[in-house]
Amino acid sequence: MKGFLVYPTYRLIENKAYIHLFGKLENGESFLAKCLFRPYFHILKKDAAKAKKIGEIESERFGRIEFDVEESDFLNFQGKKVSKVVADIPGSVPDIRKKFEEEDIVSFESDIRFVYRFLIDKGIKGSMDIKGDYHKGEKVDRIYDNPELSSSEFYPELNVLSIDIETDHTAKKNIFNCIVFKRSL
Repeated sequence: MKGFLVYPTYRLIENKAYIHLFGKLENGESFLAKCLFRPYFHILKKDAAKAKKIGEIESERFGRIEFDVEESDFLNFQGKKVSKVVADIPGSVPDIRKKFEEEDIVSFESDIRFVYRFLIDKGIKGSMDIKGDYHKGEKVDRIYDNPELSSSEFYPELNVLSIDIETDHTAKKNIFNCIVFKRSL
């Protein structure tokens, strides 16, 4: 089934992060795709052993934070091999990164927002193919639990009004206004 992403977010369920993708299907129904996903970023492979020795950190927000350091086939922009650091809770990534900075371990891609990391990894830019079983939801027509997702070309007719107002930090100076309206016929 083809679907179009309207709103991406995530929820923590029993200390595990689930991506929640809300959208509209090609048959006109609404959907929620819930996908288990762990946040990650990269460090230089040469620092992997040092990171593994740290093993866990204490955080004021989350208490004890554990993370895994895994092998990776990726290279950074300088052509150096990197390892993957994987956590359980997206909000713990800044705490891990801070600890690594204190230990002179450089982090790569640790600032990519969790939901967008998932979309980037799946190649999803808005349209997607959704494969898997679903059940009916209360506020959404279909709920897919851990479906197989991939990029596709599908653009539904939407009835949307989106308003975006950007201000300075005092909310006294208006910097940008945007109103987008699309009406299906």
